[in-house]
Amino acid sequence: MSFCGDIDLVGHRKPQSYYRNVLWGVSDLEVMVHAPVPAGQHEVVASWGWPMELPSWSWDAPAATNLSVNVYSTHAFVQLLVNGKPLAGPKVPVSASTQYTAAFVVPYLAGSLTAVGYDAAGKPVANKTIVTAGKASAIKLTADRDVIRADRSDLSYVTAEIVDANGVLLPTASIELTFRVTGASGELAAVGSGDPADAGSFYQGVRTTYLGKAVAIVRPGTPSTAPAAGEVTLHVTGGGMTASVSVRMG
Repeated sequence: MSFCGDIDLVGHRKPQSYYRNVLWGVSDLEVMVHAPVPAGQHEVVASWGWPMELPSWSWDAPAATNLSVNVYSTHAFVQLLVNGKPLAGPKVPVSASTQYTAAFVVPYLAGSLTAVGYDAAGKPVANKTIVTAGKASAIKLTADRDVIRADRSDLSYVTAEIVDANGVLLPTASIELTFRVTGASGELAAVGSGDPADAGSFYQGVRTTYLGKAVAIVRPGTPSTAPAAGEVTLHVTGGGMTASVSVRMG
């Protein structure tokens, strides 16, 4: 299965979309960290592909492991701070000639990684921080819409994320989740993740998180029951955690 393009199978942004947001003026600063490459292996990126990098500072890597960090920015200079301390060396210039990219090699140290953008006069004008997640603590459920029509053609997409006690996403979390719907006339239409290698059925109520996330679709009515106004609740369990979110149909 191809993994090209900016959006994955369930509508989430892929790494290249962060870079293009900078090129298109949607964002002026993005910080992306390349996933550690296991010893003895190397990454192969196809002509339409993109390196495996994420806006995350949560990695299963020993302290001091060198990680590649790309900062995409339209500011004149960029600097990185690890736990509030600047990396050694001068600020890195960024321009069209560098493809609006500043590349760094950073020894991994749990805590925070901050990218700071500076204008041509050397004044800090923007910053973005990513932090290390703790242990998996909860399943965070977010519905794109929590009120939909009582109509079979209307849907609510619910993203399930594995987060720590502070709500920080764990992109390394690979946890099997079970989904079910209760309440008024409604059904679990499908579940999925952005994993291009997962060939599991969308119509089963079980999915393993990919990059810490999975998606469920709630649909009014069932194949044998007409939609009706009311509330349905999506329940999600996995990894010793439970969560639920309600969607109103009317």
